[in-house]
Amino acid sequence: MPWKEESELIERDKAARIIQKAWKCFLNVAVFQHYKRLIDIRRQGEPHQIVKYIDPKEAELLDAAAGVHVRFRLGGVKFPPDIYYKIFTHRHIEDLCANSPRDYTKLPAKYTSHIKSDDLQEEDHSGWYRRVENNGWRPVSDTFWVSTENVEVGEEKEIEFHFSKLKRRQDMEKKRKIRKIEWMRKMYIANWKEIATSNSSDNFKSYTLEQPWTNRYDYADISEEKMGTPEDNLDGNIYKKTNSTRLTPDSTYGI
Repeated sequence: MPWKEESELIERDKAARIIQKAWKCFLNVAVFQHYKRLIDIRRQGEPHQIVKYIDPKEAELLDAAAGVHVRFRLGGVKFPPDIYYKIFTHRHIEDLCANSPRDYTKLPAKYTSHIKSDDLQEEDHSGWYRRVENNGWRPVSDTFWVSTENVEVGEEKEIEFHFSKLKRRQDMEKKRKIRKIEWMRKMYIANWKEIATSNSSDNFKSYTLEQPWTNRYDYADISEEKMGTPEDNLDGNIYKKTNSTRLTPDSTYGI
C-alpha cells in the first residue's frame, strides 16, 4: 500500500508540474501578444507624433520632407522584453563632412619642407571628421505606453459621419441653429431674472397699481345717448339698454 500512495503522489506532482508549465507558457504568450499589439498600434501612427511622445526635442528636427518612419522591436535579456525603437528614412542623405573630412580650422604650415626622404610621411589625421552612427536601437520609456483611453473618452465625442457631403453640411447648419437657439434662450432667461431681481420691477409694479387711482375717469358723466350712437356700433344695430346694473369705479369701491 505505501508504494501505491507514493506512486500516486508522484503522478500528482508530475501532473501539477505539467499544468504549471502550460499555464506559464500561456501567460508568456499572452504578454508577448500584448506587446506585439502595442507595437502594431504605434506603427500605424504618424512618425512625427510618435517621436514627439518619445523624445520631444528630437521631434522638433523632423518634418514631412524628411521622409522618416519609426520601427519598433522587442529585445532585452529578460522577460517580459523591452521595447526598442529606431528612426529610419527612405530619402537620400548626403553627408557633406564625409566628402571633406579635413580640419580646415587649423592654420596651414608657414613653410614647406623641401627635404626629401625615402620614408613616406604619414599625414596627421587628428581632428578630422569621423562619422559616428548615433541612430541605434533605443529603449522606449514606460510613460509612452500609458493607455490614453480615458483622455480620449473625456475629450472626444462620437459624431455620426454621413457619406454625403451635402448631408454633412446640412447637419452642421442644423446643429449651429440649435446652438444659437439655446444661447438666445439662456440670454432671454438671464435677462428676465435680472429684471425680477432689480428695482425696475418694483417701479413697474407700483406704476401699474397706482395709475387707476391717479387718473380716475368718471364713467357716469358719459350720456347714454353718446354710448348708443351708431358710430360706436360696428354691426349697425341700435344700442339697447339692458336691465343689468353697470359697474363703475364709484360703485365698486363705494365712493
